Amino acid sequence: LRLRLARAFRAFVAHAEERRRLIGEISLVAARWRSRTTSAAFQTWSSRTSEAVSHRATVRKIARRMSRVRLAAAVAKWRDETSRGRDAWAREKLAMRALRRMARRQLAAAFDRLRANREDARRGRELLARCRARWVHRAA
Repeated sequence: LRLRLARAFRAFVAHAEERRRLIGEISLVAARWRSRTTSAAFQTWSSRTSEAVSHRATVRKIARRMSRVRLAAAVAKWRDETSRGRDAWAREKLAMRALRRMARRQLAAAFDRLRANREDARRGRELLARCRARWVHRAA
């Protein structure tokens, strides 16, 4: 019985060691599979991340170009508006200058008429004074 028990115990120990060895090998194989799966997943993630970064860079580049176009259009519009404003200001200044000249001419003409009227009135008074002096001299 002891001999049978010892043989059974040794078989049990051998079986346990074989089981441990097999579990160890299976663990290694499973670890390799997981590593490959993880590695494949990592490779997929890495390639998709690189692709996303590339797409973002392209989108940024396009957005930059679009904003430059918009900025250039805004600057051109501002320049046109400013130019129109300057043109309007120049036309207004020219018109005001012409109106001032006209007003000065009219004012000068009015002063010339006033001076002429005063001169005519003075001559008329002198003539009237001479006529009066003659009549007074004749009547006396």
